[in-house]
Amino acid sequence: MESPITEFDRLLALGPALASEHLRSDLGLLKQFLARLLGLCCPTGPDWQPLELPAALRGGGISEWVLCLATSPSSGETPEEYIKRVQEAYGHMSKVCGRIWGKGYVAYRCRTCGMSPCSAICHECFEKGPHRNHNFLMYRSVAGGCCDCGDPGAWKPAGFCCDHKGPTTSFHLPLPTEELLSTFTTVSAVLEHVTLALRNFYQSIAQGDDDEQHARLPAPIRELLQLLQRICVAGDVYRRIVCAAALQDIGGI
Repeated sequence: MESPITEFDRLLALGPALASEHLRSDLGLLKQFLARLLGLCCPTGPDWQPLELPAALRGGGISEWVLCLATSPSSGETPEEYIKRVQEAYGHMSKVCGRIWGKGYVAYRCRTCGMSPCSAICHECFEKGPHRNHNFLMYRSVAGGCCDCGDPGAWKPAGFCCDHKGPTTSFHLPLPTEELLSTFTTVSAVLEHVTLALRNFYQSIAQGDDDEQHARLPAPIRELLQLLQRICVAGDVYRRIVCAAALQDIGGI
């Protein structure tokens, strides 16, 4: 006997573009849909690989679905075109650098501008800032870090580079309320799910399950992390939404 067709199945059959238009107007349904979608495409253990995906989700469909749900394209517009429109209207460049570097990267500390002994900036921001005549230190990172340029909590505004002037005190997210809430809801669901998957994955390694199958971060988790990074670099508007979703504080944007 065939299983009855569920609302989830009906929405999948519509495809990302049409289904997202419907889901953005019902946040409760959007949350339910995302929970099922993410659970199918990115299991939280123990096998870590999606099984028996519906046809609409095969071939890397999760990224397309999440992008459609996290944006609000007009009829005939792609998520990428919508993001470009937002960038043109509100700016592509983030006002905080946030560049992440790994072990061995050469970074800079500036005792004149840094708010703490741990504050640091990347090479590009150093060169574009006013630090040459400051009390600065060039060092090779031992464990990695991130650039504080543009962050007034870690770096003095007078030391910001020409590309990262920091957030304005009167910032208000320019997206209409419905678009903001659907984007926030989507990003929050992805963050919560990938956090759970990561926790379970590393717990399995800590418990000694470190065979070849678990030697590398599973592909579905990597895909979601790359997708979050892609959203972050889409401009200051989306970076703020991701930060607010991580803090679960929509008032912060």
